[in-house]
Amino acid sequence: MLLQAASMVVFAEYSWTPGTLVQAEDRVHRIGQANSVNVYYLHAKGSIDDIIWQTLEHKLDDVGQVLTFVSTIACLPSIVWWSTSAKV
Repeated sequence: MLLQAASMVVFAEYSWTPGTLVQAEDRVHRIGQANSVNVYYLHAKGSIDDIIWQTLEHKLDDVGQVLTFVSTIACLPSIVWWSTSAKV
């Protein structure tokens, strides 16, 4: 399939790993894609899709919190830790 020519992509199956879905979406928007692309996920209510989607949302939220924490730490001034040893 020519992803550079796609204007719509439909995912019919979820992965338990959010990174896999993000990577698949990113591949559609690769270099050479001149058009906007709509990405759709098929979701069967009352099926395992409900559980997987909820799990994916929690994982993405956790990743977002970690990245926010890391970026906050990166903005803090450097702290120099030292210890003094007393000679007796």
